Amino acid sequence: MSLSGDTPARRAIVNAATSVTVAGVISSGHHVYGALLYETPWRLVVSLWILAFVVLVLCSLFLLWKHANPAIADFSAWVVLLLGAIFQAGFTMFECVYSHILKIVLFFGGAS
Repeated sequence: MSLSGDTPARRAIVNAATSVTVAGVISSGHHVYGALLYETPWRLVVSLWILAFVVLVLCSLFLLWKHANPAIADFSAWVVLLLGAIFQAGFTMFECVYSHILKIVLFFGGAS
């Protein structure tokens, strides 16, 4: 993977990191708001896990930019992309599909 200059691979990594950061900050704020509004402190723990993913992605992005060593740059790029995929596809899909959509459908369908 070529990470020097303005390559498609570098842009994909920056886009993944940007997406994870924006989604993470919004989701974390959503969980803090819900924890305070509904007095459910466990949601605060979820917001900390979300921010941990964001910090790991941003630290990896920093390593990618600051180190000329190809091994470190490649490792950092994979960390950004994998954590981005895990966060975006895993946590976000669970949160959105299960916690918000499926629960509402089941509730109005009379299942709960």
